[in-house]
Amino acid sequence: LTYHVRNSSRVTSTHVTVLGAGFIAFTESDGDGAHVYRSVRVVRAPGRVLASNADAFHSSSVRRGPTLVHSELSHAMDDFFNVHNTFQ
Repeated sequence: LTYHVRNSSRVTSTHVTVLGAGFIAFTESDGDGAHVYRSVRVVRAPGRVLASNADAFHSSSVRRGPTLVHSELSHAMDDFFNVHNTFQ
């Protein structure tokens, strides 16, 4: 499962858990941004080695960056948290 927030603004995601992502677990891209992620988790399922094969959280090309509150990002193959800036 990958959780995408795309081309939007001020979305609040609460109590979302990703137990296994084939690539990035949480992504946000394009739009005004300023999203809030409250009590979100990237954790591995019982008996699994990884929760994500890439980043746990990836933010790209949003005008305002994310806010994470009381969240857990763990067992990712790559970076736990990436924020990339893109000029378009």
